[in-house]
Amino acid sequence: FFASEMITASMPGSARAMAAKKRESSDPLLRLKAAESALAEVATAANHVAAADAHFDLGSFRTAADHYREALVCLHGPDPRIEKKLAEALFEAGDAAEALALIEALPEPVSIGEGDRLALLKARVLEHMGRNDEALDIYEDIVARLPGDEARCRYAALLAKAGHRDEALAQLEDVTARARRRGVKP
Repeated sequence: FFASEMITASMPGSARAMAAKKRESSDPLLRLKAAESALAEVATAANHVAAADAHFDLGSFRTAADHYREALVCLHGPDPRIEKKLAEALFEAGDAAEALALIEALPEPVSIGEGDRLALLKARVLEHMGRNDEALDIYEDIVARLPGDEARCRYAALLAKAGHRDEALAQLEDVTARARRRGVKP
């Protein structure tokens, strides 16, 4: 630690700032401290969002939700990106009903990718609430479009839970094949 601080101290100003920024971005506690410090200076929507994001990353979902709400108050109006983050924080904090109400009130996202990520969140909320048929329909719709395997794995798990073993197995075989193509040993 001391050696790295000595090296950093000998760097020119901009290099020193870049090194500090890199440490801050890789350490969630430093990110939270920086966000809270900025928020203490001035309570802007951007600073509330930064604090909320940092709290979310550390698992403080209720606090994150509070900051997302404050950001919306600062904006004096809706912001679908912040409202989606609020819905996710509420869901992770255990308030699925409020999260679902917020998701359903959001306007249709402009991009397909954003719409699919919102749909994934909605499917997770519905599944948590026991509304499995609705969640299955959403997973089935988005599974081929979303990058990564989260939606496909969640879909497979819910299919298996619903007794559709063969369909679940097919989804998991696809996940395995995709992993092999990426050079990952399943």
